Amino acid sequence: MNKKQIMGKIAFNLIQVIRKYNNEEQIENWNDLNPERKTQVLKTVNAVIENPTITAKEMHSAWAEAKIFNGWKYAPVTDRSKKLHSCLINFEDLNVFQQMKDDLFNEVVRELMLIEDPEKELLKDSLKTQKERVEILKSDNEVLRENNKELLNQRNDYMEQIEVLENESLKLQALQEAGVDNWDGYSYAMDILDELKKNIKKD
Repeated sequence: MNKKQIMGKIAFNLIQVIRKYNNEEQIENWNDLNPERKTQVLKTVNAVIENPTITAKEMHSAWAEAKIFNGWKYAPVTDRSKKLHSCLINFEDLNVFQQMKDDLFNEVVRELMLIEDPEKELLKDSLKTQKERVEILKSDNEVLRENNKELLNQRNDYMEQIEVLENESLKLQALQEAGVDNWDGYSYAMDILDELKKNIKKD
């Protein structure tokens, strides 16, 4: 059942409550209506949707025209099997209960129009949640990008230090081969170089 059908069912069944308290006979229920009657009610719903300011009098006139077009006639007592209806008169000549029915139907449909489709609401909530997740992921990616940038900078610093120390170690090695006694400096440089290499592997 779509939204318009739900609106028609609610409005129609409320009208039946009015009919009941007006001591009218043949109180009906939406579920028992034939397809033709349901189509007629849905046309009335559409009329209100397309023109929310439509009056009860205008609604009654449209309903009466449609009935007459389909071969219905006025009779003091309604007989649907013979296409006779007691309301095929001017709106002003209807009793207060009949006038109230049209007015109530319009008002119910107008109020229901303000209610969002539940499935649409669920979809909106889902999309909102997905959008929030995307924003969180974007934020996390920015943080990761900054962290990676910092790690990369640290790695580059380590590599530069290693390169410097390797150059120093080559110099010390050259001094050693030349017979220069600088073992302490050479050993210290190699220890630092090994330590830096261990730190890079850990990172």
